[in-house]
Amino acid sequence: MDIICKFKKIRFRWKFLFWVTVSILVFIGIYLDCGSLLKIECHQVILNRYTSFSEAMKHLVIGNIIVIFAVLTLFGAEKAAWEKTAPSSLEDLLAIQKQVLSIREKVRAATVSVKMGQGAGSGVIINKEGLVLTAGHVSGKPGQKFKVILHDGREFDGEALGNSPRTDSGMIQIKDPKDLPTVEYAGPSIPKRGQWCLAVGNMGGWNAKRGAVFRLGRVIAIKSRHTIQTDCKLLGGDSGGPLFDLEGRVQALVFSSQWMRCRV
Repeated sequence: MDIICKFKKIRFRWKFLFWVTVSILVFIGIYLDCGSLLKIECHQVILNRYTSFSEAMKHLVIGNIIVIFAVLTLFGAEKAAWEKTAPSSLEDLLAIQKQVLSIREKVRAATVSVKMGQGAGSGVIINKEGLVLTAGHVSGKPGQKFKVILHDGREFDGEALGNSPRTDSGMIQIKDPKDLPTVEYAGPSIPKRGQWCLAVGNMGGWNAKRGAVFRLGRVIAIKSRHTIQTDCKLLGGDSGGPLFDLEGRVQALVFSSQWMRCRV
């Protein structure tokens, strides 16, 4: 681990020095070219805009300093630990842990248990009007009735609106919604292989003492534009549960113990 950390630091320093050198060379080139141009061809224009040639050069220097800082900020900034392909230090692991803890309550509150008779699945509330996103084999046919149980123990009646057999996704409408927690949807994008993720669901059905269960993992395979695989451990009752990125946004839904659907 020490060798990896040292290598990362050396690579960052060389990148930093490279862009500083490039910026300085660009600055010198602009200074020389503009200087000769201003002196020889545009002297009258400069005098009209600036009181002297030195004032024009002063403005040019200030502009190039701003450009250099912008370049250094763009190429020198470190990525967040959970955006890296792999953690490179203990600090990265602690940063990932801190990020998971910061979104824990938000994502848990919006993850629900969907119950029908003896069967149970999971889902996630995506708006204040009470729309619940879940797996198609959980929601079933339109008009099917459910009990939707929130993390705080509140129960609502729900009704299936329909499903998509192609993506195995479905929607349930909570009746008489009130003070519902929600989360954002990450949008129509496929997670990258190696990306950190958080699977949340009510495996085995609703349990008041335990609540929704978290599994931290990574995307390990992309089967198609609609299907990904993670190394999060999933069990019965997790079907329809959300897969979050570490910003707390829904990226996919669980539809089997191995595969998850995205771009639903």
